[in-house]
Amino acid sequence: MSSEVWGRTPGIISEWWEWVKDRFRSFLQDASRAAAREKKSDFMQLQSKLQRLFELELRGWEVDDELEETRKGLAEHFREESRKIIFRTRTENLEKDEKCNSAHTLLVEFRDSEGNLQSGKEHVMRVVTDFYGKLYSLKSSERSQVDSFLKCISKTLRPSL
Repeated sequence: MSSEVWGRTPGIISEWWEWVKDRFRSFLQDASRAAAREKKSDFMQLQSKLQRLFELELRGWEVDDELEETRKGLAEHFREESRKIIFRTRTENLEKDEKCNSAHTLLVEFRDSEGNLQSGKEHVMRVVTDFYGKLYSLKSSERSQVDSFLKCISKTLRPSL
């Protein structure tokens, strides 16, 4: 009798374990997607808030404190993105069977805007932060180009369909 129960137990446990692994994997994937959507939504809100505040400032409103707070939020977002890039680079190298130990150190290098190769955590973080800061910063434009673009846009609103 006991051998019969013992013979069936590993099968039941292994089936249960496979079920738990599948459920856990699904849960983690859903949670990761939700977190990514939330981070993207937060970034888009910060970006649109910065745009609105900038437009209000151009119209003469006093929005310095709100602008500074929004810029700090965007700076934190860019720092987090920089950390993700470095982490992803490290994990990709580790997945290629490269091991980090005292005999072998993982080197991560980036070229800065002048083309110089930068290595070391602080230098790489600065390069990545500068890159994303320039990528997402407000760009100045010539007024004549903006005016010529705006002339092409219809000034009437259509009723929603």
